[in-house]
Amino acid sequence: MLLDIKENPRLKKQLNAEAYVSWIATARMKAKLSKPYTFADGETHAPMLLPEGEIYSELGDMIEELYVPKGE
Repeated sequence: MLLDIKENPRLKKQLNAEAYVSWIATARMKAKLSKPYTFADGETHAPMLLPEGEIYSELGDMIEELYVPKGE
C-alpha cells in the first residue's frame, strides 16, 4: 500500500486532503473541550484542563469562522 501511495500522485493528494480534514476536526474538538460546558439542567462545568487550552480556544474560533458552515 505504501508503494501505491508513493507511486500514485492522485492517491497521495487525496490522503493529504483527508489528513488535513482530520486535523481540522481534531483541533475543533479540542477547542470545544477547552471551553466551559453548560448541561441541559443549567449546571456549568469547568473545561477540560489542558496546558494548551488558550491556544486550542483561539484555533477553534478560527476554524469555526473559516471552515464550519453557518446554519441559516
